[in-house]
Amino acid sequence: MIKRIALIIGILAVVALSGCVGNSLNSSPPDYIKTISAVQDGQGLQIYFILADKSSAMTTSDGKFVLKMTQDGRTIYQSRLVNVTKSDFAQRSVGMGNFAHDVVMDYVGRIAYTDMRSIPKSGMGEVILTFTTPDGRVLDGKETVFF
Repeated sequence: MIKRIALIIGILAVVALSGCVGNSLNSSPPDYIKTISAVQDGQGLQIYFILADKSSAMTTSDGKFVLKMTQDGRTIYQSRLVNVTKSDFAQRSVGMGNFAHDVVMDYVGRIAYTDMRSIPKSGMGEVILTFTTPDGRVLDGKETVFF
């Protein structure tokens, strides 16, 4: 009997540690784009975005988006329409040291400078994300990026 109890406790511990219990992400409808992050990575940018609901809590959503980058008023990159599902969002830790924190994000991916219409000059530009929810609402977000 003690072996059975120990086995059940062991199985529950493995399930809990694997994130299968109590790890559901918020799925309230998004109200706005909370953050777009574009971080230099060698000869490109790593990009992710965070949606937020009416209470400013990070959330997930089905939908579609277009990502665009501009510099000096010129479009230097524009993605095709990308479909996403709630399951594409994940809880991840970002930042380092005292700035580390957990976020619920959709990782867009790495965009190499060579994939852009023109390689950006040193300086600043903008990353613009237009997200369309399943009910047709359009959420726009913009962030300054340093090349």
